[in-house]
Amino acid sequence: MAILGTNVILYYFNGSTNIPFGAATNCSFDASTELIGFASSYSAWFTDSLPNLSTWTVNCDGFVANGDYELKLMLDAQLARTPITIKFSIGTSPTYIISGTANIQSINTTGPMENPATYRITLQGSGRYTIS
Repeated sequence: MAILGTNVILYYFNGSTNIPFGAATNCSFDASTELIGFASSYSAWFTDSLPNLSTWTVNCDGFVANGDYELKLMLDAQLARTPITIKFSIGTSPTYIISGTANIQSINTTGPMENPATYRITLQGSGRYTIS
């Protein structure tokens, strides 16, 4: 079964609706849960674990800005601590979408001479992500 990441779209909220401002050519979604170890006589003093805090991050490479939303506006969003909504479509059968609200953790841009500029953005999830 092939898993294809398709339609990775980032949105900003303009006060009434989510406006798409960018897409990525390469993206990773990482989710993890911290485990707290404990031991007792019930576990014969072997380590057992309990799930604690969960986090998720999204890293996009080859980021392409769309329309009027330029790199400066992404930097402004980071400085203003503006939350970003992400939708990451996974092209399996059936297709599903991972979405959630995240904060911009870092932005990197590279502008080689005589070549298009590329972008890299890292987003730290805020709250729970959803799968639909």
